[in-house]
Amino acid sequence: MRLSNLDAVPSSVRLPDYDPTARGIGWLHIGPGAFFRAHQAVYLDRALEFGGDWRIACVGLRSKASEDALSAQNCLYSVTSLEDKPITHVVGSIATAQTGPAAAYKWLTSPQIKVVSLTVTEKGYSADLGNLIAEALVARHEKNLGSIVFVSCDNLVGNGLVLRTLVENALSSENRFILDEHLFACSMVDRITPAVSESEKSRVCQILGLRDKACVLAEPFSQWVIDEKAQPFLPNLNKCGVQFVPDVSKFEDMKLRMLNGAHTALALSCVLLGKKTIGEGMKDPVLKNFASVVMDTAARSLSATGERTVSEYKLALIERFENPHVHHNALQISTDSSVKLSQRILSAASDLPRRYWNVAATTVALWLKYVQETPEFNDVNAEKIKACKSDRERLKLLKHPLAAQDDFLGMVESRSAFLKSHGVINTLTQFDASNIGEFSQELIESR
Repeated sequence: MRLSNLDAVPSSVRLPDYDPTARGIGWLHIGPGAFFRAHQAVYLDRALEFGGDWRIACVGLRSKASEDALSAQNCLYSVTSLEDKPITHVVGSIATAQTGPAAAYKWLTSPQIKVVSLTVTEKGYSADLGNLIAEALVARHEKNLGSIVFVSCDNLVGNGLVLRTLVENALSSENRFILDEHLFACSMVDRITPAVSESEKSRVCQILGLRDKACVLAEPFSQWVIDEKAQPFLPNLNKCGVQFVPDVSKFEDMKLRMLNGAHTALALSCVLLGKKTIGEGMKDPVLKNFASVVMDTAARSLSATGERTVSEYKLALIERFENPHVHHNALQISTDSSVKLSQRILSAASDLPRRYWNVAATTVALWLKYVQETPEFNDVNAEKIKACKSDRERLKLLKHPLAAQDDFLGMVESRSAFLKSHGVINTLTQFDASNIGEFSQELIESR
């Protein structure tokens, strides 16, 4: 029996503290993958307890996986928090799940929709997305359907501004005034959400006493920071733990550079060493130290952030990476690294003096080794990477000014040569955590 009726859920599982069928739709989400179900949909589930028609219409632009899983069980699903005593609750905030640009357009032009959030990944910010939203906004204007608050939730610096620019480029010059009728808010989202294995689905099934094809697992930690200009137009998210701030960029930089940067560097190392998960990598003192050095170096690139805040954030990150209940697949995290390295690693390095470029150069060298030695690597630029005849050609795909500077390229080539002759562990051993980001020249010369 599938999870499709709240009455069939055992009393040990937390249920929505409201009647989902008594709430209307007011929110559209584009890209309803596992992260969305573990994050934004959970916050909306809490907000619905305070009333209002804020249930979610969700649309996947390509894959029907979410639609198929959710629609078969009345869009109910469970979230399990991975801790010593796992906590499972059923989420009722999703009202409908559909697939395709036509479905997205239908909801974008619905007078019911007041807010649109997106988790389409960095590579999803394409001309197709811009055209889709632009056409919908023109139609809304012509039919006087009201304003929309767009809340971008992808790992992009200034994600709301990126989305606005994408839509602006898709609009004709005479229609660009329409942008001023809507708000494009930046936001930062954070919750580690590993893929769910079949054995884990079976475990959830035992907890629920029902099959849940849309179940998600996530760490206990969750954070959502949104531009305060959006707050008056959103439900009571401030009562549900969402932070509304005047400048999201500080939170974006800290998360992208310290968490995501270390995640990417660690994932590449894990894959090269045959370690399946981030947790497994953190058990290796050399990899744990490297992750720590990546975080410390990234912290130096941050502006207007208190030392205590950064220090506490780093300690929390290490604890989260080491959570023994979270089996976050390293190969999954390494996906699309050619896109991710620019903002997560290279941007931090470019804001630092040259002596701190070693972390970035080594991470890029790890990536070059990874794309050449990992047949199953998954990247939006995979075909271009495979067609390159040299590392310098591959580095152009990173699309960051630092990756084109001769002195940085020379550093990357040096690290690549050392990696080739000494291996991953011996290369990463060279980093001294007490001397942030420095590569020990004495140890290199002694080998």
